[in-house]
Amino acid sequence: MLDSGSTHNFIDAMLVEKRGLQTEKHEGFDVRVSGGTNLSSTHKVPKLSIILGNYTVTDDFYVIDLADTNVVLGIQCMEILDEYTQSFKRLEFSFKIDDKKVVLRGMSNGGSKIISAKRMEAIFRHGDVACKTWEDNLKHIDIVLAIMESQSLYAKDSKCEFGMTKIMYLGHMISAIGVHAHQENIRVILDWPPPRNLTDL
Repeated sequence: MLDSGSTHNFIDAMLVEKRGLQTEKHEGFDVRVSGGTNLSSTHKVPKLSIILGNYTVTDDFYVIDLADTNVVLGIQCMEILDEYTQSFKRLEFSFKIDDKKVVLRGMSNGGSKIISAKRMEAIFRHGDVACKTWEDNLKHIDIVLAIMESQSLYAKDSKCEFGMTKIMYLGHMISAIGVHAHQENIRVILDWPPPRNLTDL
């Protein structure tokens, strides 16, 4: 997200952990976000490169708990720009660097949309959901992401996992062989000693 009202660049703490990005401590400061909430930042990812279309931003990004986005580009990364043009109507941010014009475009969600369960089922029913091969699975992911983009639906990267052979969901392990209770959740029952007399029973 590009935010001209933000003084610094920020990156979500969960994304940093998931990607295994190297951080370093800084003097620390508090950030006031919408709603008046204060968030603390004590670490930063130095010289992180982020690709935006045909333009690459390389700068320091301060780690905080972002609720709805992965990265915020603030005034900090705009200081190297001589001039820039911003259009809220067209959701465009343009500038020149090395005599080359760069245009960053936002995506409009056209306002909130309510999609029924029946409509969602129709959206995702593009071929068999149960993919038999890894290649089929990749094709299915491409279809799902393309449909999400066409419907202005978004997924937060730090909340997604791809290529997993098993996943945790509501305390259960789901895999190709079925659904099972997670072992740690039933560890006490598994390790419970068998009764050896009527009193124990």
